[in-house]
Amino acid sequence: MRKILIVGGGQAGLQLALGLLRHDYDVTLMTARTAEEVRNGRAVSIQAQFADALTFEREYGLAQWDEEAPKLRRCRYSFGGYPDLGVPGFDWVGRIHSPAQSLDERLKMPVWQEMFEEQGGKVVVHPVTSSDLDVLAGMYDLTVVAAGHSGLAEMFAPNTERTLPDVPANITPLAYVRGSDDPEPELAEIHLDPEFGFLVTIPTLSVTGPCQLIYLIGQEGGKLSTWPSRIRPQEHLDLMLDVLKEHLPEQHARFAGAELADPRSVAVDYSTPLVRHPVAHLPSGGKVMGLGDTVLVSQPAMCQDANNASKSAEIALRNILAQDGRPFDEDFMHRTFDEFWDYAHYLAGTVAATLLAPPPYLLELYIAGNAHQAIADRFINGFNDPADFDKWVTSEEKGRAFLQEVTGSPSITG
Repeated sequence: MRKILIVGGGQAGLQLALGLLRHDYDVTLMTARTAEEVRNGRAVSIQAQFADALTFEREYGLAQWDEEAPKLRRCRYSFGGYPDLGVPGFDWVGRIHSPAQSLDERLKMPVWQEMFEEQGGKVVVHPVTSSDLDVLAGMYDLTVVAAGHSGLAEMFAPNTERTLPDVPANITPLAYVRGSDDPEPELAEIHLDPEFGFLVTIPTLSVTGPCQLIYLIGQEGGKLSTWPSRIRPQEHLDLMLDVLKEHLPEQHARFAGAELADPRSVAVDYSTPLVRHPVAHLPSGGKVMGLGDTVLVSQPAMCQDANNASKSAEIALRNILAQDGRPFDEDFMHRTFDEFWDYAHYLAGTVAATLLAPPPYLLELYIAGNAHQAIADRFINGFNDPADFDKWVTSEEKGRAFLQEVTGSPSITG
């Protein structure tokens, strides 16, 4: 039986670990916190998964919350425009073909970790250093690092062959709240404000039940760049509401009466989009493979963190099984990453850059979405199928061809 070590107890690491157990591999998971510490800790990150990721979890018996979790069937996208420049805004709702889902990691990961142990997996609760890996890697047929985008991720060098758009670091304060004015429990929302960035709201399931995940996304040097490094949870929420009061008063009114879903339901994430080499070389001569956001950090505005983690684990599982008795060498690690990159590069690279700074033809499409449901629907379903964005977003020729198809004209300006 082949022995595999996985470092990291998040979406990518635990999904891969549980998948490997199903196929009778000897799997050890090393993580810094017990299941109970995760369950009772602070909020961790943004979680939003679309249909393809959920399909894998259902096939492997990992989807434990389908009955309880809100079903995300629609997504609103709004922007007030540039009135001083005569540029209209847009405000429309796209229909999600197959419902998406959001779960607080503090709810999901402890259950998965307990499932892993119950099914025969070995859990070692201990922080892992690169020196530890230098010793441990020789004891396993394959060592996988899925421990997030900092810390051990620095073992993996930046990958200059896989470039991403040059953008500043992102600051993403988030909170799980309840008591807001939410008449439509199946509706997620994205609100664009040029002065600070984005507000995203998602009906979700947290450790204390259904609530709303709300988060702000801004770039380093912008309105959110002075976010305090140490702050009480209620003060964190109050600061988020202050931003909404100044920039999105409609949304401030919606959340003004909201309360934290639990005393630890806040977090702030600092991330810089980056792609790393999938292989780290150890002093002993051993090699370890990176997975998930250890090797690819994407724009938080693209809502792909959980999708990418799930997809990277799915691809790694498939490639491990296909390797059969052959060694997990460097070629294997590169092939596995290349397959993941083929999926993830759209919403990490050119597509993301275009969506975040829409050129005139794309802005025309967004405005046309006010009257044409097909545009709204195609936009939101692209987050489940990122390759589709490349067919209509990434060049003026493609964009205007789609505008012609939907409206009968390649331009809304006549």
